[in-house]
Amino acid sequence: MHGSKGGRVELEADGHAHIVEVDGTDLRVDGRPYPITVRPALPNVPGAMKGGGAASGITQVKPPMPGKVVKVAVSAGDVVQAGDVLVVLEAMKMQNEIVSPVEGTVKSVGVENGENIDAKRVLVEIE
Repeated sequence: MHGSKGGRVELEADGHAHIVEVDGTDLRVDGRPYPITVRPALPNVPGAMKGGGAASGITQVKPPMPGKVVKVAVSAGDVVQAGDVLVVLEAMKMQNEIVSPVEGTVKSVGVENGENIDAKRVLVEIE
């Protein structure tokens, strides 16, 4: 599947085979349609993961899993670009870089080095 040309692939997940088809803005998994929006991806940062969540111009970056904060790389007032490392989180014996999904100014940092957090915790708010 390359860009908007679409395509069809078979993939295996959890021991089950699935047919995935893309045609323009239509995605079908095993024949079931899902509308999609195609847009450029964030910069490719090796080993990086992006957080999610947004409300009223403020993006809340949350971890993809619980873990221990190894490093907080930003402070309130810092200007960040999409793809910049915000926090390094240790989970499942691996260090994961949590990157900014947007360009903006760090409004607040909700974690500290050494802190154990759950996946619902807001790491950083960006506006």
